Amino acid sequence: MSGPALDEGLRQFSRNIVLRAGAGTGKTDALTRVYLYWLAGMAEGRSPTEPGRIIALTFTEKAAAEMRARIRRVLDLLCVVDASSEGGREAAIAAEIHAALRARGLEPRREAMRWRRALDRAPIQTLHGFCAALLREYALVCGIDPSFAILPEERSRLLRLEAVRAALVDAIERNEEGLQACLRDIGGIGRGSDKGLARLLASLLAELPGEAEGSEVWSRAQRFLQDRELEAYAQLGVSGAASEIETLWFRLLDAHEALGDYPEAKKATSSHRKVAERAKELRDKSARFPRTLDEVVRGVDALEEVLGKNKAAECEPAASLRRALREHWSIPRLRQRTEALASVCAEAIRLYEALKSREGCLDFNDLVQRARDLLRDRPEIRERVQSRFEALLVDEFQDTDALQRDLIYLLRALPAQGVGVPPATALERRGLLVVGDRKQSIYSFRGADVEVFESVASDLLRAGAWELSLRTNYRSLRPLVQATNRLAAALLASAEGPGQVRYDADREDLEGQRSPVAETQACVEWLQTEAAGKVEAEASAIARRVFALCAEGAESLVHEGETTRRAGYGDIALLLPTFTHLATYLQALEKQGIPARVVNDQGLLERNEAYDMLALAALLLHDDEGRATLALLRSPLLGCDDRELASLVQTMGVPSPEKWNELATRLSAPLRSRWEILGRLRALRDQVPLARLCQRAVEELGYLAVLATLPGGAERVANVERLLEVIAALEAEGYLGLSALDELRRRQAEGVRQAQAPTARSALDALSIMTVHQSKGLQFPIVFAAGLDAWRPRREASIHFFRHSPLGISLKLRKASGAWQSHFSEHLAAYRAAIEGERQRLLYVQMTRAEDYLVLVARAEGPFAKGQRSVLQRLEEEGLLRQSPPPLADPCPEEMPRPRSPLREIDPDELARCAAPTQIRRHSLELAVTHLEEFSLCPRRYRARYRLRIDERPDAPREAAVTSEASSEIDPRKRGTLLHRLLEDLDFALAHEEPEAALRESCMRLEQPWTPMILERLESFLRGAFVARCVAQGLRLRREVPLAWRLRLEGGQLLLRGQVDLLVEDRGHVLLIDYKTSSPRGADPLAPYRFQLSTYALALRAHFGDDVPLRAGVQFLDGRQSSPMLEEVGDWQNLEQALGRVAGDLQEAQREGKYAGRPLSHCDAIRCGYRWICHPAAGRAAEEI
Repeated sequence: MSGPALDEGLRQFSRNIVLRAGAGTGKTDALTRVYLYWLAGMAEGRSPTEPGRIIALTFTEKAAAEMRARIRRVLDLLCVVDASSEGGREAAIAAEIHAALRARGLEPRREAMRWRRALDRAPIQTLHGFCAALLREYALVCGIDPSFAILPEERSRLLRLEAVRAALVDAIERNEEGLQACLRDIGGIGRGSDKGLARLLASLLAELPGEAEGSEVWSRAQRFLQDRELEAYAQLGVSGAASEIETLWFRLLDAHEALGDYPEAKKATSSHRKVAERAKELRDKSARFPRTLDEVVRGVDALEEVLGKNKAAECEPAASLRRALREHWSIPRLRQRTEALASVCAEAIRLYEALKSREGCLDFNDLVQRARDLLRDRPEIRERVQSRFEALLVDEFQDTDALQRDLIYLLRALPAQGVGVPPATALERRGLLVVGDRKQSIYSFRGADVEVFESVASDLLRAGAWELSLRTNYRSLRPLVQATNRLAAALLASAEGPGQVRYDADREDLEGQRSPVAETQACVEWLQTEAAGKVEAEASAIARRVFALCAEGAESLVHEGETTRRAGYGDIALLLPTFTHLATYLQALEKQGIPARVVNDQGLLERNEAYDMLALAALLLHDDEGRATLALLRSPLLGCDDRELASLVQTMGVPSPEKWNELATRLSAPLRSRWEILGRLRALRDQVPLARLCQRAVEELGYLAVLATLPGGAERVANVERLLEVIAALEAEGYLGLSALDELRRRQAEGVRQAQAPTARSALDALSIMTVHQSKGLQFPIVFAAGLDAWRPRREASIHFFRHSPLGISLKLRKASGAWQSHFSEHLAAYRAAIEGERQRLLYVQMTRAEDYLVLVARAEGPFAKGQRSVLQRLEEEGLLRQSPPPLADPCPEEMPRPRSPLREIDPDELARCAAPTQIRRHSLELAVTHLEEFSLCPRRYRARYRLRIDERPDAPREAAVTSEASSEIDPRKRGTLLHRLLEDLDFALAHEEPEAALRESCMRLEQPWTPMILERLESFLRGAFVARCVAQGLRLRREVPLAWRLRLEGGQLLLRGQVDLLVEDRGHVLLIDYKTSSPRGADPLAPYRFQLSTYALALRAHFGDDVPLRAGVQFLDGRQSSPMLEEVGDWQNLEQALGRVAGDLQEAQREGKYAGRPLSHCDAIRCGYRWICHPAAGRAAEEI
């Protein structure tokens, strides 16, 4: 339907509707109208309802907020006495509803006010938001904590990767042959490379459906391989025995020698005769027949090398024999690897679930899967949920998947359907609206499947639904719509097969409503770039063209009503395929003085401010080899000009920490004072958190004031403030000092997404940079569609998942010759075609974001131009497209500020190497003392607790090794924290005299509830001889003293951090006391704590010197011990060596990924709660007991 039939269909909604909405056709407006029509009961035979009876599911929170706002504006208009005086689309809808309500004898204003009050609570939300609310309501039924958090995508990715790495390490320790073969093929687990097996598997798990469905995918692959193996045996006439290799070898040679007489050889190529000669050579040179199948396959490779890429070679008689031999060689290897990887993935999923459970989180897939399972398996709950609403509106349905489809069907199932997902024929006949555009399905990496949209549409239509289409584009100028129609038809003309969309011009061409001021003006421009340099050349061309479009006297391209104006930077969006080369584009724009903001994901760590801040952090933490010093001198933090910096480098070489004092004497007076500020802050590195150190440096150096004067200053300032927040958040997570710096470097090196600081667009006239995925649902006056030549199918990963193939999961092997070998051409052809199909749809989305002007950026002889040359020529002939004018030699004025201009006085290559951002290095190790203590106790226990973050079994906590007390009325951890805080706050003099009064007063100050346990635990200590002597002699008491100590290791250093509960300076002695809430056990009560105490003592020795005697011990807060148990600490050399050995072992364990275990007797002695991991049989036995 179209035109009036479309409006009537949306108004009546008397059947389920499949609404196809092209780009810019006003689908949000359509959804709003359907919502309001249903709310007002405008369909025949219906009465008005309540907002809570309609569910509207959107793809993003922003879309939900926009829809709610539109509905509210219409309701506001209904509250106006005379809404007919208002103009615009919303006023027309309000007038229509006003008349309908009047006709029913209802007061529109009263109804609108009632609806408006209920709108804030109405379920207009994302699908994931709806699922989360449903799961919280039925948390007990689902067996989950109703207070669960939703795991952010980036955190989910990191946890999944952590789980995969741990599962791989475990499998490697078991020396599984299939996994070892995978590692040989792929090149190891990987630590910062996308090519590592860990990253490949983590990406694969993200694509797979839920746990049960994922297991089925692996099983399907194994069944497929087993069937193909039998087919290969049958085709070759063998059983797989080693004795048959000789027969296969001579059959291969015979078949290829016969090609010399192949009747079609002359028509095809002479390569058949050459391969026959090659086969004879192989026969003559073979003193013996091959002993292994590998050697037979090498023969296949040698023969195919002669055949080359001759297409006729696939048709000749020997081709089927070569294919069968390759499969005979490869399938057993693939089965072996598939079984090993299936086992690793199953373990990784288990660990990932444990990590999520520890954090109290569900990921986005959990939300949909658990909600689906709840409604599928509990019909009584499903019917209860269904009874609450009458209509379900679903936006962006083209980006859905099978799980989400099942959920939608369950929500609209007819009553009494029982357990399971109903078919489309068993759904309510009205009340379901799905909106989508198959040409904009671009989220396959999140599991979205365009085939689901098509199948749901077909199922609903067969069940009697209406199909309506929105084909009027309100976003773009008419000539621009005409051009994008032509380009879309050319891009999607040959699409066939699963995961692809074939363009139907009769049904999908859009009509533009907006007319340009000048009808003859072309709205599409082709910006041709140079082939040399590719990305760099493209970025430079874009920067120059943006500058020209916004310069004084430039053509007026932005339409505002009936007039046009010159573009500003804020009118322009640069849309990239990915952020892989983001830094290149940013540098090109900055060179031209063009302010730019990177929207949403990534970007922050690619900005110059991030490199400045990382260089600052490295300098403050003494983690600098000269590069950070040089980068910092050139940055706005210090502002050393090129001439002075060149002079420094020429006279003293690259500045480094070892030349700190010399550098200070050579700097000019203004720079010297700023350098001294950094020197003062460097001295505080072990006492002040990194985030605070960086903040003080930024404040004292006036960094933000300098940034504010540069192009895009507001955004630069916001980004620095955001970076400081990121560093503080890392420290809160346990990344202290150098480890926080290393983590930031890792994220920068691996391209981890890190959102930039949000900056109001109205307050910043800056060009917007985003990926095409981020641009979905947005529009801009001018769009630069970049990276068009990068939209080519990349070489498929060595492990990939394709849901539409019988194989499902495919692996690549290395041939006997060492080259990559792809298998099952039908699977790979379909997979590559599906990837290409989505890339074409991404191009369509990229082009349709433009309102007034579209710039296509591509090389004249690049893949995009070659593929679309005919349509580009036709568009140019019709006046819809024009070539970009030649760029000016240098459109950037010399007076424009250009931060970091290259030095002219010294070798630019050397300077570039020195100033390059430091890559992540793992030479520095930073730990809490308790972490190192755990490692010394048991490396595997350390990995489980601190690396994998797996919860210890509650029936065997570590504290149980040193306590036998009964459980108290509060959690032991909270009890320990409370007692420590009280002892930190107390005035010992008052507490010694009146313990209860002092403790009650301290509880009030700390806003903690009073319990008798507090007095029972602390009175003996506070009234004891030790506190009495401290008070009587006026000894200096220092509470909660932070400690940091550096230990040099082979190839690096260790920074240990800890906190001493009580430090007492006693007439030339120092007493180090740690509080423990347990009771002393055994003949040597200090034995469990000696590692920690010795480490603290070593740190204090560095502070007080060798001449000050140190005693260390524990005050047991069990209510019976009145004084601490202390002992002399000495033999420093042996202590330091022992500590160095433990630290070295930890460093090696982290580097190699191997953590040694301990015998079961040791685990029992410390009552380790991770026995179920290392000794599963013992764990099961304990559980049975």
